[in-house]
Amino acid sequence: MKRFQTADFDHLEILPPSSTALKEKVDCILNQSLSYSAAVASFDPQTGTYRIVLQGTLPDRARLQQHAA
Repeated sequence: MKRFQTADFDHLEILPPSSTALKEKVDCILNQSLSYSAAVASFDPQTGTYRIVLQGTLPDRARLQQHAA
């Protein structure tokens, strides 16, 4: 599994929608997080469109760099 690095946050919004790369980055963030939660920010039942906000805590930078090596 690829390791998430904090520089990857810059790429999340420019990855193509519904892409494998986007799914992998989000999965890496969640797998490496010490804790996380999700909140439904909005949902339109007529279109099926939704917005979810993820919030979490990553391990300290030194631990992230150790895992990336």
